[in-house]
Amino acid sequence: MLQYFALAVLSFVAIGSAVSPSNGFFRILNFENRSMDLHIVNPADFDPISAIGSAPGQVAQKWFLSSTGVLNQFRISNAQTGTFASYTTAFLENDPNHAQLCAHPNSTLWNITASGAGFKIAEATFGLAITAWDFQPPFPTSPLTLETFDSSQARQVFTFQACDRLIARFNTKPSDSYFRTK
Repeated sequence: MLQYFALAVLSFVAIGSAVSPSNGFFRILNFENRSMDLHIVNPADFDPISAIGSAPGQVAQKWFLSSTGVLNQFRISNAQTGTFASYTTAFLENDPNHAQLCAHPNSTLWNITASGAGFKIAEATFGLAITAWDFQPPFPTSPLTLETFDSSQARQVFTFQACDRLIARFNTKPSDSYFRTK
């Protein structure tokens, strides 16, 4: 059965659990409706990516999904810095189980698949899923880590909220036509 999921500029076409999103800017929200956020220090390698209260105007919470041309596979880069969503041990090519998400100038490939009302985002080489942890006051953020893919784990389900197109700085430049503002 063919199912359609639509989010403004991004269309998700799902056949079973296969998802084919198109390129676009999004806020990525966890199970607590908190945004994936890049904590910009310099910007530099290994700036942490965590979940924080959603702030629609916050550019550090906007992410560009760029298809690799392989079904369900994307690069995810931050709209403010152009650095890619990656993880702390990516450059070692070691098993990243429990690694924290962070920014990196080299891209990591992510597989995005339908899961109930949302989507799972898994690192393409090892198959580990981005996992959000419970928000614990008084801390403003909660970690995002890579954990064993679990189809029943709600902490691994994310939703995508379309953002306005904007001109951003990128390490790898998507097509110029996409960046023209309306």
